[in-house]
Amino acid sequence: MKDFGKIRRDLSEAETEERVPALARFIESATADYRKQGLPIGEDGRIRMEGYKLLYGESVDEDIRQEASRIEGTTEKQKANLDGEMLERLAYALFLKNLGKQFIVARTSHHDDAVNHVDTMLLDKENGHLICAFDEVSDINDRFYSEKQKAVMDRNTRGGSNVKYALRLKDIGDKKVVTPAGAEHIPLFYIALSSNIIREGVRKFKDAHGEQSDFEKQIFGYFIESISAQIQGLELEDRLTSLNPKLKERLLGFKKIIEGLKQGN
Repeated sequence: MKDFGKIRRDLSEAETEERVPALARFIESATADYRKQGLPIGEDGRIRMEGYKLLYGESVDEDIRQEASRIEGTTEKQKANLDGEMLERLAYALFLKNLGKQFIVARTSHHDDAVNHVDTMLLDKENGHLICAFDEVSDINDRFYSEKQKAVMDRNTRGGSNVKYALRLKDIGDKKVVTPAGAEHIPLFYIALSSNIIREGVRKFKDAHGEQSDFEKQIFGYFIESISAQIQGLELEDRLTSLNPKLKERLLGFKKIIEGLKQGN
C-alpha cells in the first residue's frame, strides 16, 4: 500500500479553493451525460430523490424535508470546502475516470448519506448489479480510523449496506434502461485520506476527461490497495461467520475487477 506520509506541505485555503471549480467542472460534465440517459443524478453527482416518487410516494417528500432541515444555514461554498465533502467529490471523480466505462458511478442521495452512511455506489453496466458502495472518511486519527474499520466490517458481516435510493438496470424491449430501485446486502468499503492529501489531490486534479495527474493516479492506486485489503479481510471473516450469500456474490464479482486493476488490465 502506498505511503503518503512524506507529504507535509500545508495548502492555503485560497489555493485549494482555486482548484475546487476544476473538480466541479469535471463532475458536472460527466453527470450531464448521465442526465441525457435519464438517470436521476444532479450536477454534483448525487442521486436526486425527486425521481423516486413513483417508487416510494410521500416518504420521498419527508426525506427531502428532513434533509433540508439538516443542511439549513450551510452555504454551498462552505459545503464544497469541508474536507469530507471534498473527499467525496474527489473520490467520485477518480472513480468516474477509472471505472466509468464499466460502471455507472453515483453519489448517494442525502438521505442515504446521512441515514445509511453510504457515499458512493457502483452499478455494473453489463449485468445491472449494484456491486458495491463506499463510505469516504476524512478524519483518520488512530481512534476514529479504527472505529470506522470495525463499524464497516461489522456492517458487512451483518449483511452489508442498504440503499433506499439506488439504481438498477432493467431490460425494456431490446434496450437496457437504468431505473430507480432500492438495494440490499451491498458490500461497503471505506476510503480514507488525510486533509493534506485531499487538498493536494483537489489542487492537482485535471478536469479534462481521459487525463490524470501523477498524484491522481497515486491516490487511485491507494484506493485499490485499500479495497483489496478490505476484501481479503472479509474473506477471512467469511471463514468464521458465513457472509450473506448475495453480499458474497457481489464481493467476489468486485474482487475480480480489483485484481484486474492491480494487474493493469
